[in-house]
Amino acid sequence: MKKIKYFLSVMLFSVLTLIFIKNANADVIVITVKRPNHIGHTSIISQDKNGKWFYFYWGNEVAYATEVPDEYMKNIDTLNKWFFINRKSFEKSSRFYAYGTYIKGDFTKSTEYYNDVVKNYKTWKYNLLFNNCTNVSNKALEKGILLNGKPFKSQMKYNLKEYIPFWSIFPHNYRKIIERNFIGTEHHAFPDWGKVTDKKILSLIDGTYKSSKK
Repeated sequence: MKKIKYFLSVMLFSVLTLIFIKNANADVIVITVKRPNHIGHTSIISQDKNGKWFYFYWGNEVAYATEVPDEYMKNIDTLNKWFFINRKSFEKSSRFYAYGTYIKGDFTKSTEYYNDVVKNYKTWKYNLLFNNCTNVSNKALEKGILLNGKPFKSQMKYNLKEYIPFWSIFPHNYRKIIERNFIGTEHHAFPDWGKVTDKKILSLIDGTYKSSKK
């Protein structure tokens, strides 16, 4: 009898483990900003298979991947706080973001792709027209699977003009571009990841921030 109970317990644990693994998510967040007199910047933060968040940056001078502590992943304001605290480490990159779109699914392949791209980064690989921050972010997103089991790429209706860097709304409305191009699939753009509300961060983005230190 004890052996039967033990066997049933092991079976139940195995089934629950399989269900958990099957339903485990590795989400992604698309973050964008457009500053005065600048084209702007687009990037993604995505989870690996262990659920850890990684911020990726692709630019004309530097590219990198760095882990973001969970406590700073509550919303776009807390993310920007993390950038502010670590601002000296991001001197050659865009450090603050104004918009965020949270998309649920399995984006482990996106994380792996971006890690590989960063690992093999060379300054000449960046191209403002054909391999800019949005292009690379798009390629990463296309590796992801949405909650309905379909590839991210298959659920998007692409329009070439929406990815030209000098298009009038690039990239701060990239969030809206993604949302209106989804083809009837389940996705989530949580309000708390929408638009930055922290006044200090807004002043840093538009260049009006004045330090209290003389």
